[in-house]
Amino acid sequence: MAEETTTNAPQTEKITVTPAIESESLPNPADSNRYSRFITGFILIVIVLGILGGLLAITAPATFSAIINAFWVFMFALVLLFLIMGVLVMVGLKEQVRQILDIFVEGTLSIVDLMNFLKLAARFIIDILKQVVYFLIPFFAYLLGGAVYYILIYAYKWVGKTYDVTLFTIGLSALLIVATGFLNKRTANENAANLKWLKKVQLRFKDIFGDAVEVVLFVFFITMDSQNLFFLPKNLNIELHAVVGDYNFMTRGWTFDQSLYTTLNLVMAAVGIEVIRFTMRIVAAGFAFYKEINTYVGETNQQMTGASQVKWALRQSFEVHKDDVIRFITYTTFIIFVFLAFPRLKLLAMGVASLTSLVLDLAMRDRLVIKKGKDLFSKVVSSLFRV
Repeated sequence: MAEETTTNAPQTEKITVTPAIESESLPNPADSNRYSRFITGFILIVIVLGILGGLLAITAPATFSAIINAFWVFMFALVLLFLIMGVLVMVGLKEQVRQILDIFVEGTLSIVDLMNFLKLAARFIIDILKQVVYFLIPFFAYLLGGAVYYILIYAYKWVGKTYDVTLFTIGLSALLIVATGFLNKRTANENAANLKWLKKVQLRFKDIFGDAVEVVLFVFFITMDSQNLFFLPKNLNIELHAVVGDYNFMTRGWTFDQSLYTTLNLVMAAVGIEVIRFTMRIVAAGFAFYKEINTYVGETNQQMTGASQVKWALRQSFEVHKDDVIRFITYTTFIIFVFLAFPRLKLLAMGVASLTSLVLDLAMRDRLVIKKGKDLFSKVVSSLFRV
């Protein structure tokens, strides 16, 4: 019986193995950017060092020479170490040279840790400085307000030394109110969390400086006729003159004379204009309620006449701002009484300021908002009379 031999010859396949492409072999745009920034930074450092070295060589040759000598000693020691390691390799001490190189490289790489520490320290210091600057903004704002006050009172006294100040007071009052109106102009509401630090500083300074200017104006009008301002030269601490016809604006408001009728007209004009301005704000707030009346009254709105809707909106506006009405009455009355204790020129300035503010209210509708009295002077009056 023939023995049948079955031979299974192994079939070999030709498999082509493609070497894996390591990610490190691919160009990384981020690494390229870092490399470019590194080269740019290195070049800038070299340029800065070159400029500083040139300036130092001109201004302090001895110091520059000492720095150059120290650098030469360092380079000499480095070259000497390099040659010594070369000789050690030649005599068969390759392992010892490797140890020396490891020590040298590790010591050099520690500079990276030092630079990273300095970077973190710089960020921390910058954050602290930002907080300090943000905290000191009120101080700088009121310091600048003080400088504005000094310039105003100096200019006013300088003019009053030679001329009658009636027309100058009218023009200056109107100009100051217009400047203050534009300074305190409302800006679009922005999310404070999304603002950059510099923008936050600008907005905070603008708000506080606006309040400081309002306080400065009040103090200026109170002291503009004073003859005892210690910070002014003696030749400016003089009596001012403000006369129109037979009416002397430098006479105190409480004086009961033949010009009392004119004084009453000044008071009524100032108070009347302020009442008109505040009423405009109440009406403007009422329009806001009127536009959103469906949100408040729902289907009941369909049963109300147009007149009823307007009355409802105005009534709501008054109820919401009733405390503000009380503060306004108290504040205005206090200012009038204070100004009556001084020369009538201040009442004239107040009337001009109120009229100018009314014009600004009509021209800039965003001013038709009832302020809550956040400035320093309003807070003092509100606290004094508990309103």
